Formats: sequence, structure tokens, C-alpha cells
Amino acid sequence: MKRQNLILIGIIILSLIFVGCSGVIPDVNQKEKIKEVVNNYWLTIANNQYELAKSYCVKNGIAYNTVIGYQNSFNAGNLPDMDLIPNINWVCVIGNKAVVNLDVKVVVSFGTVITKDLELNLIKIGSVWKLK
Repeated sequence: MKRQNLILIGIIILSLIFVGCSGVIPDVNQKEKIKEVVNNYWLTIANNQYELAKSYCVKNGIAYNTVIGYQNSFNAGNLPDMDLIPNINWVCVIGNKAVVNLDVKVVVSFGTVITKDLELNLIKIGSVWKLK
């Protein structure tokens, strides 16, 4: 009887271990990847690396077209040197879609402007997160 109980307990423990190995990447890792994409997007815009900034976006999406707007303004001489500092408030991931809420601090020679509660949408294409 003791042997049967030990075998039963062993099977239950193994079952619980295998349930934890479902192959699904934890949300925390996905959120970190998303934060990295958002931070890199703003950093590349601030560094005038517009083609690289576009690579973080879905082509012709809102974020992609925003990069084009920055690029056109910079090329026309309408943008001063600036730092764009994102501060991510929260990330919500549902399946292959995500929403990021952040504040963006824009530091230019004549002052600082903070855009609060900006929301960006992302979609996972394959294993890569892209801004929409």
C-alpha cells in the first residue's frame, strides 16, 4: 500500500512539473521585449536614425508614419537637436497584441516638453514585436 501511495504521489508531482513546462514564454519576458522595442524606437528617432526607427514598425502604420514625419521635419531643418526620453507606465499583452502606455520627455535647447499617457499599439509578427 505504501508503495502505491509513493507511486501516486510521484505521478502527481511529475504531472505538475510537466504542466509548468508548457513552452509558453512568460508574460514578463514578452513585456521586457516590448519595452526594449519602444525604448529603441524613441532612441533611434532622437539619434536621427530614421531607417532603423522604421524597422521597429509595421510599414505604413501610425508609428512608421510618425518616423517619416520626424524625418521630413529634420530634413527640412524644422527640428532642433533633441533628446526623447520614454518613461513606460505599463504594458498590457494579450496574445500577439500589446498596448504600452508611456510618457515621453522631449528635451530641446529651448526647454522641455512632456507628453503624458501616450499609448502605442504593438503586434507580434513571428517572434518579433512591431509598433503599429
